[in-house]
Amino acid sequence: MSLGGGTVGNDINNAISAIESHTDTIKLDESLMERQKAMMREQQEIESLLTKDPNQRIKVTNIHYSKEAIPFKDDTLFKYCEQTLGKVITMEQFQLQSMILQEKLIGNGLIQQMDISNIHAKLVDMSKITALPFSFANSDNKVVVIEPEIKFIPLKKFAAKTGSKVGNGEGDGYIQLQLRNFLNNGENLVVDLEKGTKTKNNIMIQLSRPINIWNKLNLTFLQNKRSWGDFLQYNMTNGKIEWSYNFSKLPNQINMKDSIKNTPWNFNFAFDFAKLDLQQQHNDRFKLPLNIIKECKPYDKLQLQLNLTKDNRDNHITPQFGTLLKTTIQANYIPGYSKYWESVQFETQNAQSFKITDRFLSLITTFRIGSILQYGNDCELPLLEKFQKGGPNDIRLFNTMGLGPKTSPILSEKHKSNMGIPLGGLHHISYGMSMLYPFKLGSNFKWLFFINGGHLTNDFGSLFNTGHSLSCGVGISFVHPAARFELNLGVPLMKYDNDFSRGKVQYGLGISFL
Repeated sequence: MSLGGGTVGNDINNAISAIESHTDTIKLDESLMERQKAMMREQQEIESLLTKDPNQRIKVTNIHYSKEAIPFKDDTLFKYCEQTLGKVITMEQFQLQSMILQEKLIGNGLIQQMDISNIHAKLVDMSKITALPFSFANSDNKVVVIEPEIKFIPLKKFAAKTGSKVGNGEGDGYIQLQLRNFLNNGENLVVDLEKGTKTKNNIMIQLSRPINIWNKLNLTFLQNKRSWGDFLQYNMTNGKIEWSYNFSKLPNQINMKDSIKNTPWNFNFAFDFAKLDLQQQHNDRFKLPLNIIKECKPYDKLQLQLNLTKDNRDNHITPQFGTLLKTTIQANYIPGYSKYWESVQFETQNAQSFKITDRFLSLITTFRIGSILQYGNDCELPLLEKFQKGGPNDIRLFNTMGLGPKTSPILSEKHKSNMGIPLGGLHHISYGMSMLYPFKLGSNFKWLFFINGGHLTNDFGSLFNTGHSLSCGVGISFVHPAARFELNLGVPLMKYDNDFSRGKVQYGLGISFL
């Protein structure tokens, strides 16, 4: 007799084996359930520890990622994680260092986006372990060991864009080509071509590469031909090597009261060689003063520049909270004139926000000051090397380069009088206050009220006394992540005979405003 193609004896043995196998499965399921319960108890204990003590000690160990997903070398990721997540000892630091890791990988041109998910956590009882690769002062506490999983969105290696920019009394068309991460080390090659109403010709080629997570090297070649005021044009050919150390501690989103004192200094050091030439425009229409004609000759310049920056603002274009401290020091030398001089500039900005109804009113105050110190021979400093003040991004409602000393009015061949040429100054000061309030909750359009003032002079003694120009007004501001646009209406409150005023209406486009 057969059942299912086998003998009766075999069927009985098969039935017994099936029963035993089923019993083993039940035992296995029970064991799995016990492990799951133990894991749940452990997770509950971890949550309880982190809730009771925000400074509960943690340690990041294994980091899981897909090797195929990273568009750079494994040892690069190890070095970046070692400098960020490897220093974490609390959960608050883990969140902050995760943001810094993401900002550095994106900022150094290695990825487009990063996501940390599936964070596995387990407890390590310090009293049961005699040796660990790390130690804590209180060895009785339990340590939460974290194993995060990181996912990356690769960066497109080639990008091209073209467009136009209209703002500050001019319009430009541009083409930009970009080749990124072509050797898998964060390299970035940019070729930028620009031409417009005031920019006659602009060519920029820049190659940048991160040395490590904090340091970056830039090589730049620039050729620029641009109108300088209404009567002159400058030509510049420039080569620059630049080294920047950028710790870039992000604004503490966990504790927004983080002090500017705890924000580290970032610095940038650059060596610059430039060939400059000032030329007259409209030769057949205007006659320039003799002192300006003397400026129209080429010269070479060597420059060393150091920028020191401390910045914890939440946004560099239109901040709602935070403080900026910035110092720029330059040492300049013109071999042909044996002329040496130094310049020092300082800028500070503070932003605060106050809740009014369902929106926040942002109050931004800015202060800038600078001075040129001359040494050696007494030859006049070239016009292009002096400070200029005024414009929609600077002291509003005054023309660009509208403040400070000027030549006498320029006469055309028909003896028509035109504005003089700005002569610049050796010392400057400017200050401003802006208040911005959104049209509605979440809107990028904001109402704007501003008051600006400043002074440009060759006499340091008068910098804080007399001659200050002042303006105030209201306007509409559109805040974009890449730039800010303003349309303003106002009047100069204090204006001098040598000031060029824009009038009552002015618009501006840029990333930095007074």
